[in-house]
Amino acid sequence: MVKKDFYLKVLESAIFIKHECKATHRESVFVRETTPDAGTVWTGNVEVFDLAWHETARTCYAWVHSSENEPAKIFALPRNRAIDSPQRAVQAAIFTEEQPIIPPPSVSSKLNGGGTRATKCPATAAVEILAMTQAMSSGSLCSQPGHP
Repeated sequence: MVKKDFYLKVLESAIFIKHECKATHRESVFVRETTPDAGTVWTGNVEVFDLAWHETARTCYAWVHSSENEPAKIFALPRNRAIDSPQRAVQAAIFTEEQPIIPPPSVSSKLNGGGTRATKCPATAAVEILAMTQAMSSGSLCSQPGHP
């Protein structure tokens, strides 16, 4: 439960970074995207968020994609006429090669107030999910001795 809560908070932070709006988790939807010959292109949960303060969208679809050969990537696509479901969001990300949310160091330092604030900023949380996802795919959440 703690991992899922942290995961959702990081996605909320990533949505805030990319779309400058508040996100509240609504549900998780399993998506399996396949090719016409039944080959799997992508499979996993897409998190559905309700948005506040976004100019045009009221919903956003977000997820983390990781593979053995690539670093984890965070995606967050607002609902629109073409992207009207979690399945369509995954298809759009694949088709358009949507750029994942990986904030540059300058954004992280600005949001952190130069490192003077005690609270964790959204950019730091988003970067941490990348490390967490990679650790989860290798079978451990933390590399420190005594941690799971």
